[in-house]
Amino acid sequence: MKPSTLIIAATLAGCVDESTSQQSTSDLEELASCGPTQIQAGAQQDLLAVSDDNYAVYQEGQTVYATKLAPHAHRTVVASVPDGNIAFPLQVGNVVFVWTAPQRALPGFGVSPLVLWTSDRGPQLISAQSAVGLVATAATPDSQQIVFTTNATADGLRGDLAYARTRDALSPTILLHDIPLDFPSGICRPLASFSNVDGDAFPVAAYCAGTDTTATLSIWRHGTKRDLVANIATPMPFFFGTDPQQSTFLVNLADNTVETVTTAGDIDVLDSTVLGSAGFITRRGTVGYFATTPSLDLRLRGRKLDATVTPFVGMPVELYNRTGYSIRNSTSPDGSLSLYAGTFDPNTGFTDVDLVDIERGTTTLLEPSQTGAFGSEQYTSDSRFALYFTVPAPTAIAGKLFAGNRACCEPSTASCRTPTMRCSIRPASSSRRPRISSSPIPHIPIACRT
Repeated sequence: MKPSTLIIAATLAGCVDESTSQQSTSDLEELASCGPTQIQAGAQQDLLAVSDDNYAVYQEGQTVYATKLAPHAHRTVVASVPDGNIAFPLQVGNVVFVWTAPQRALPGFGVSPLVLWTSDRGPQLISAQSAVGLVATAATPDSQQIVFTTNATADGLRGDLAYARTRDALSPTILLHDIPLDFPSGICRPLASFSNVDGDAFPVAAYCAGTDTTATLSIWRHGTKRDLVANIATPMPFFFGTDPQQSTFLVNLADNTVETVTTAGDIDVLDSTVLGSAGFITRRGTVGYFATTPSLDLRLRGRKLDATVTPFVGMPVELYNRTGYSIRNSTSPDGSLSLYAGTFDPNTGFTDVDLVDIERGTTTLLEPSQTGAFGSEQYTSDSRFALYFTVPAPTAIAGKLFAGNRACCEPSTASCRTPTMRCSIRPASSSRRPRISSSPIPHIPIACRT
């Protein structure tokens, strides 16, 4: 392996002086004037994570280090890794979880010691036996609270779910004792995260208690456990169907009933003929879920069924930690749009590309040919454009990246920069899910296509 050094883009390393950052020079000009800046010299370095407070966690040889993203910063040791292994990270805000000895021959990477790293407190060994379960490991947005698995059995089949404050991470509270784990595909593989109600963050988990084969959804607010709903169908998705605050949850019961439940315990039954609990809840309260037509049914702001999107194959998902776990179905940052696939080519795994206006119940056909694929970034931050690829063949390693929106079929097309636009608006009215592809794209021309 060739020697390597940790080099960070100039804007992260601070090559632009803050005192001049408000000048009229464009961002592109600033970037063009700066070259890469070496942060740490070394060899065979693997970047594991970058925290939101601008620290890099990386592995060099069999040691994991942390460094501030500044030239010639002092690095600190985070952990040691067994010979021949590479640590496995999960970064959430300012928190980095590091499993130091993942069992990489196993599908879910098995059981490993777990180190918590933050810039203010450094590394802390919070579990000697933690299952590498990304969907049951989480931190609050302010990085002050965490949940994680611990006391896992050697085979990773059972263990505990623990809660701690990052300032006191070595004294965790066990929320659930001896529950099924078995990541990534066990029938009762749990989910854990945090809800937020009026600025108060608290743990939430869906899990199988004891020998149950159906799941229970519970919260722990002010240290008190409350069960919200039981008899949830298993296996569960890899993510909670929830609103952005994670205060309302979409669940599919074992009897095929789909309902929403709030952290206050309020339940609203939506349907009794569904494909599963996969779906979404927007900030405004609109619920979308997969029905048996197959279709995407929209219940706008909690009212009776208002729109049905069909044909419907499935929705792309965001990847959790940029790995195989999916974190949520695809809605734009403002909750107004959602990408989906209406048709699917079983020979290639690719789909068409469609966009639904969640509040209006209308759809835009972005790409009619079954050459569409989705990456891990699916919208621009301002929610104006949805992002997708077209790939000419299943064996291709390159494709085109498009930014499409719903505006090009309307009178103003100023946002589009190409004359090759196609779209159709239709009222929202096959059960196979689309293949989600994020092949490396060495050349990605960007155009508006609607």
